[in-house]
Amino acid sequence: MIMTTRRWYIFGAIVGLILAIGFITNLIQSKSSFKELVLDQMPDRPIERIYIDHQEAHYIPLEDQLVITDPATIDQIINNFSDIQLWATTSRGSGEWYRIYIGVQYGPNFSIAYTKPDIIQIWGGSGMPRKYEKTFRIINGYDNTLIDELIQQHIAEREVQREGETDGDLQ
Repeated sequence: MIMTTRRWYIFGAIVGLILAIGFITNLIQSKSSFKELVLDQMPDRPIERIYIDHQEAHYIPLEDQLVITDPATIDQIINNFSDIQLWATTSRGSGEWYRIYIGVQYGPNFSIAYTKPDIIQIWGGSGMPRKYEKTFRIINGYDNTLIDELIQQHIAEREVQREGETDGDLQ
């Protein structure tokens, strides 16, 4: 059977429609929110603690991690993240970053790497589907002043503590 011009146009339209549907589906699935990816996956148990590493290097000693157990501060941090809108990306970002570990009592834990100004990587806890382990670009802005303030306060406290340890060694 010979393809006429009209049949080629119909064939091309069908192929174009299939490609357009795939493209639109991919766009819809690329957009998400922090609430949908992390908060909705957590059980109705309280968050016990949040660990935060401010990493300009690859290794941070365990004692330099900021551990937050105060429920009010944990709620502030979670509320700060909850309205973030995300778009899937392959960019890893570079520069100053934080690793934030959210520990839930008897439930999945999440690890988040936030690279300034707008890249966030999310790793789900054990047993979580791999769809939660992606890199995203924050598309609606994110105010990181709360975490910056907590980190700066922690760094200042650690410096004072180290100076005290050094002064004690000299005596």
